[in-house]
Amino acid sequence: MNDSRPTGAGARTSYSESVVSADGTMTRREARQIGQRRRWLSSPTQVTAGMLVLSAGVGCLAFAALGNRPAPQASNVIAVEKTQEPTLAPPVEPTTTLDAAATSAEPTKEPKAKASAEPEPKQKTAEPKESKEPGADSQPAKQKTAEPAAKEPAAKPKAADPSVNLAASRGVQESSHTQDYVAGNVTDGDVYSYWEATEGFPQTLTIDLGKQQTVGRFVLSLPPVADWNSRAQTISFAGSKNGSSYNRIKAPAGYTFDANSGSANTVSISTAQTRVRYLKLTFSANTGWPNAQLSELRVHSS
Repeated sequence: MNDSRPTGAGARTSYSESVVSADGTMTRREARQIGQRRRWLSSPTQVTAGMLVLSAGVGCLAFAALGNRPAPQASNVIAVEKTQEPTLAPPVEPTTTLDAAATSAEPTKEPKAKASAEPEPKQKTAEPKESKEPGADSQPAKQKTAEPAAKEPAAKPKAADPSVNLAASRGVQESSHTQDYVAGNVTDGDVYSYWEATEGFPQTLTIDLGKQQTVGRFVLSLPPVADWNSRAQTISFAGSKNGSSYNRIKAPAGYTFDANSGSANTVSISTAQTRVRYLKLTFSANTGWPNAQLSELRVHSS
């Protein structure tokens, strides 16, 4: 092939022809098509059109390249959504603060409820009044105090023997005595010894039985001697549990002593049973002598 290219209008025809005649492999038609392409490329209008087509193709390729990048955009969107999520979380916090405010306000209501509940202790104060009303607590106490009194009669059988002289050898106090006729003679068991007070009345004898005893009969004696002529003495009896306050057992009455009547100059006086420790005899008169006289005093339960 000839590499030299002639210039001018005739050069194109001769070049195509020379191409066909050179190697003999192309047909004339093919050579003509090649020549047309070269002419189209050599014209300015055709060059600008080709550049436009080329630029359009490059733009399509660029657009296609941009359209093939969805993954970065999706990751960006996700990142944005993740960054927006913490911004949505804070609005929930004001609701919690309101709840805290509500809870903080509730304790203020509770004291009011307690204040309204305070009248209930007033009702409790009324309940003790009801507890005071039942007297069942005080009644058992009275029954317990009454029980010892019920046990006291149980001691009666111990002193029920009427033959026992409760005054034997007991101490005696007197209002007065004359010579050696002292009050101790009335409890010594000897009917021939006696007590005689000074002249004048009343005169008293007080006997301590040692403890509370049940008494119901008194036996009084003068010496059983014929020389002691008949006489009547006025005597009263009183008893005491403490030696200070006395209650009357027998009112004053006249009792006749007569050694010649077969009574052995003895008088027996019965009375209602009573419990005493101290027994007081008061002599207010004597028809046979100006003095109170007594030889022996025996005290029995009945």
